[in-house]
Amino acid sequence: MQEVSYVRDILAGIAAGLTVGISPGFRLPPKRAVPEPERIEDEGSDPENGEHNAIIRTVLQALLYELSVVTRPAYPEAQVEARNWTAGGVILPDTGLHRTLSRWRA
Repeated sequence: MQEVSYVRDILAGIAAGLTVGISPGFRLPPKRAVPEPERIEDEGSDPENGEHNAIIRTVLQALLYELSVVTRPAYPEAQVEARNWTAGGVILPDTGLHRTLSRWRA
């Protein structure tokens, strides 16, 4: 698969530290299939404790349509990294110094 131009472009962006995350494209399943696919909570207003009436949405189940490699992911935990793989299915982590240094940039 690495012989395809878009794969080379994505891997080059990851290696350079330009693309660091993923952004999922999803929809919630219909209510007939999943009665509660999300939970929406109002944390209320308590400025003394750092609560400023935020609405918190937690997606419990979703239909995933796409994953995009992006420069700024919507969620900081959604990170991407290149890995080596073999035909036997064993995944070996990329231990290159350049990738390691790029990951811990300020």
